[in-house]
Amino acid sequence: MPAERMDFLDVARGSAALLVMVDHGLHQCVPGYLDLSREAVVVSQAGVLVFFLVSGFVVPMSLEAARSGAAFWARRLFRLFPVYWLSLALAAAYLAAGGPLPLGAPLSDAATWAANAGMVQTAAGRPHLWGVYWTLPYEFLIYALCWGLFAAGLLGRVGGRTAAALLVGYVLIGVWRPLVAGKPADLAGLRQVVLVPALFGFLAYRHLTGRLSRSALYALVGGWFAAAGLVWAVNRATFPASTTVGQLARFGGLWGLAFGFFFALVELRRRPMPRVLCWLGRHCYPVYLLHPFVLVLLMPTGWPAWAFLPCLVAGTLLLAAAAHRWVERPGIALGRRVEARSRPRPAPPPVVLTGTTRVPPHRRATRRRPAASAPPGPAPGG
Repeated sequence: MPAERMDFLDVARGSAALLVMVDHGLHQCVPGYLDLSREAVVVSQAGVLVFFLVSGFVVPMSLEAARSGAAFWARRLFRLFPVYWLSLALAAAYLAAGGPLPLGAPLSDAATWAANAGMVQTAAGRPHLWGVYWTLPYEFLIYALCWGLFAAGLLGRVGGRTAAALLVGYVLIGVWRPLVAGKPADLAGLRQVVLVPALFGFLAYRHLTGRLSRSALYALVGGWFAAAGLVWAVNRATFPASTTVGQLARFGGLWGLAFGFFFALVELRRRPMPRVLCWLGRHCYPVYLLHPFVLVLLMPTGWPAWAFLPCLVAGTLLLAAAAHRWVERPGIALGRRVEARSRPRPAPPPVVLTGTTRVPPHRRATRRRPAASAPPGPAPGG
């Protein structure tokens, strides 16, 4: 698709990063806001759902554009790790300077720091040094699933029927647990929070590339909400104490906000997008990873919201712009150079023997036959 029609992805990413940053700031500077948001909608969670929707859209597109799986992973790793390591370095500097707030682990916990450096802390059972790190292993899960399907030649076969079958499986499991296993089903557990948005982001990509109709796409979106409502109703009838109306309301608000925002941008993609949000989208990764550092610097101040939030936003954007310019972009460029060097060089042209001299084809000259001699003219004076 043309670049201008992809601006909606930057707006989605930038808005999601802004939601996460502002919501985390409100938790610290507005008393009672955290409890209120837990009873209604935690908007930072809606931002995370939008991130997973965008990943489901972008990762298959990147795989189809890459020349190989190695090229895809080179681009992903060199895009993710440089800014991530910068955020780790800022955490270490904060603790070394005697920062008053504890992070995920002290500097003496070498095992946790090593696990975080490799982004394997979830698999190793270690805490996240910054709380926002929890989404990154699940981003890698999306990468790995898409790459595995792509390598097996199955990614292109995932479409409306596959999504409908997965929704049916979700309903069957959600009904089986309370009726047969005697346990309440989780309406939207961590697996659903990660995989369902990625699936629907992929379906949006299929739609925009002409491989899934608009009616089929939105029928599946409606099917997801209907399936979740059915699972809730069955669990409500069997476990009314643990399955509340508030749970359904929070689910509808959270998922409705994320899905409504993303698919509204999909429909508006041909219209000009706000330049500020496009800029923010291009800087969303350092905004997401580095705003906790600015947050812990501001938390001891005790400033009111009218001073706290502008300082959080301004400080984060300045730090993110510097990180994008001096860390993220060089990392991306380095990944492309590594990818270019890893490509197999084309084989030299075959050598053709001409007599006793080996002449490559591109140097061979076409031999011309000697021109026939002109017939003799009349004798002088004849």
